[in-house]
Amino acid sequence: MFLSLKENKDFTKEIVDYIFINQNKSKSRCTCIEKDLSKIKQDINNIFFNEQKQCHFIKNEKIEFVSYGIFIENEKYIQILFIFGNDKNIIKQYFSFLKNNYKNYKIDIVIPNENILNTILTDFVKEEVKTGIHLKLNKKIKNITKDKSYIVSNIKPHLIDEYKEIHQNENGYWNSKKILKEKKFKIIVCIYNNELVGYIDIYNAVLYNEIYDIFVLENIKNKKEVLKQMLLYVNDYFNNILFVSENDFYCDVFKEIGFIEEDNSKTYSFIL
Repeated sequence: MFLSLKENKDFTKEIVDYIFINQNKSKSRCTCIEKDLSKIKQDINNIFFNEQKQCHFIKNEKIEFVSYGIFIENEKYIQILFIFGNDKNIIKQYFSFLKNNYKNYKIDIVIPNENILNTILTDFVKEEVKTGIHLKLNKKIKNITKDKSYIVSNIKPHLIDEYKEIHQNENGYWNSKKILKEKKFKIIVCIYNNELVGYIDIYNAVLYNEIYDIFVLENIKNKKEVLKQMLLYVNDYFNNILFVSENDFYCDVFKEIGFIEEDNSKTYSFIL
């Protein structure tokens, strides 16, 4: 029932138009793709030259459903970049299709709150699904003064080993090795008293620069200041920053310096 765009290339234009219409509806917008028609077309056409990218769709009289993501077979990992559809039965069938064809794969997906998928995932996924608080900043942060005691910069070659040693996601898909190779990631580090005490992995997610991972050493007294100094650096070089987390300490600091909590999307991570 679900078609692969790679095997049905003639439907490319219809799919691009369908994505464009849905992406420009404010309630269903995804942060991982562009709103511009020409850029959506370019992104979709990229799947024909990338083995790991997949676009699945359903077409009856017209396109009724589209899902697009990265499928990495040797690591049993799927990252759904966007999914559009208004029929609950079709969406349920799609997740059954994924479970039958990609059993035991880990899947990550960010869903706008107004997306109908949010009412389906809780029924489909048996284990607990964790969702994080979404914090957004579109302007300059406040309540921070630059302190020269903290040396904050993009990662440099001589700091890579220290970064790897403290990286917190080594068992996840985006471990330090992959992040260092991925051009869309920027790594910000903080040196204090000649020691690497914290880092931020930030990802260009098209509409926002998303802080994918953040960490400050637990055993230092000035943990809060390390975090603030790194965020001050990030804010000087990146606009439209998005942060999603369940960590109360990080969320409280982000709010203190001007990030605003928004309730427009949820982050899901689970095993098919």
